[in-house]
Amino acid sequence: MKITLIALSAGVLGALMSFVILRPAAEPAPAAAAKPGVVAFSDAKVRALTQEVAQLKARLAAKAAAETPPRAEAGRDSKAAIPESTDKAREKIIASRRESIKAAVAAKVEKLTEKLALNPDQATAVTIWHQSHQEAVLAAALKTPRDPKDYRLNMAYRQDLPPEVLANLPEEQQAVWLKHDADARADSVESITNGEMGFIASTLDLSREQKDQLFPHLSQLYMEDTYADFANVVDIDSLSVQKDADNERRRQFYSKIFDAGQMEKWESIAVTYKDGMLRQYGPPKPGE
Repeated sequence: MKITLIALSAGVLGALMSFVILRPAAEPAPAAAAKPGVVAFSDAKVRALTQEVAQLKARLAAKAAAETPPRAEAGRDSKAAIPESTDKAREKIIASRRESIKAAVAAKVEKLTEKLALNPDQATAVTIWHQSHQEAVLAAALKTPRDPKDYRLNMAYRQDLPPEVLANLPEEQQAVWLKHDADARADSVESITNGEMGFIASTLDLSREQKDQLFPHLSQLYMEDTYADFANVVDIDSLSVQKDADNERRRQFYSKIFDAGQMEKWESIAVTYKDGMLRQYGPPKPGE
C-alpha cells in the first residue's frame, strides 16, 4: 500500500511539475495547439491534482507516524538506554584495565624475583603489594569527583618490596635490595623531573644556563617526595595547602634564576595547575 501511494504521489507530482514548467505565464491563444507529448491541464484539473497530492502526503505521514514512536517517547527511551550502554562500555574498559594491571604486575614480580632472588612466599607478598595498589589507583580514578584521600595513591612513591618482606629480608638480599631501591628511586625521579623540566623550559624559553641550574633543583625536590606519604592530604583544603607548599618550594628557587617575565608566566602556570587539581578533587562549582 505504501509503495502504491508513493508511486501514485510521484506520478501526480511529476505531472504537476511538467505542467508548471511548460505552462506559459500568460494564457495562450485559444487556437494554439499543444506541443507534441505535452498534456494540457485546466486550472480546475490542477487544483484537483494539487488537492489529491496533499491528501496522499497526509495519508503517508499518518502511516509513518503510526510506525514511529512519538519523539518525546523516543527521547525518553534513548536516555534510558544511554546509562546501560555506558555502563557496559565502562565495565569492558575496567575489565581490560584489570587484565593489563595483572599482566604488568606479573612481569614486574618476575623481574624482581630474578633480580632479588625472591622465594615463592616473598614473590606472592610482592604480587599482592603491587596488585592491591594498582587496583586502588584504578578505583580512585573512577570516582567523580576524585577523593582527596586518594591523592597519595598517585603522588607517594611506591617502593618495590612491601614492609613485611623488607623486615625479614635475609642479609644476602639486603645489599642487592638497597642498590635496587636507590636505582629505582633515581629512575622515577629522573622521569618525573624530565617531564616538568621539558614543559617549563619550552614554555618559559629557558637558557641553557637556567636549565643546568633547574634540573638538579627539581631532582632534589622529587627525591624528597619519594620519602613522603602525603597522608596529610585528607580533604580539599589540605590538598590546597599541599599544592601551595609545592609551589613555594619551587618559587624560592625560581625567583633566583628566572627573569621577571619568566616568573610571571610561571606564577600563571602554577595557579592554573593548582586550580585544575582542585577541580578534579572538589565538587563542581556553581554554573559548571
